[in-house]
Amino acid sequence: MTHEEICDQVAGKNTPKRKSAPNRKAPTRPLRSPSNEVEENDEREENEPEPRAKRSAAPVDMSQCRFNIVCITKFSDKEIVPDMRTVKLAEFKVHDYNSKATKAVHKAAEKQKVGYDQEETIATIKALKLTKESKVIEDPLDWKDLKEVIHHHMEQGIKNIRVDYTLTFSKT
Repeated sequence: MTHEEICDQVAGKNTPKRKSAPNRKAPTRPLRSPSNEVEENDEREENEPEPRAKRSAAPVDMSQCRFNIVCITKFSDKEIVPDMRTVKLAEFKVHDYNSKATKAVHKAAEKQKVGYDQEETIATIKALKLTKESKVIEDPLDWKDLKEVIHHHMEQGIKNIRVDYTLTFSKT
């Protein structure tokens, strides 16, 4: 390029023009009248599958349902005889654990040369999508009632049920 050509370009003379892209129009949609829309909606409704009815819960085999039980015995602010198992509803024998816990408390009380009294026994049911439920267990009928509550929750399809069973003893 010569000096004159450069000066002309700077001055704006004889500048090459850029080619613009050809104008492309968006495809046009046919105009719809209200009667056409009604017909199209009717066609869509005929072609769409009907919504499925909610599935009814399959029957639960209660003989196979399991829950987690965490047993803790407290004696003078110490935890003794901890036990944790996953069991079927009919497998856990609360009387067996109570006997085991009482023997352990008796042994600990003898070592400390003190007496003991059972203060309370509480069972607390926990699970996802379930509010925490607690029940004082004073006799075998209370444990039977608790088992019925657990059974009901299992029938409702609630999973990962955990029962915290706590025996509390105090020194005398």
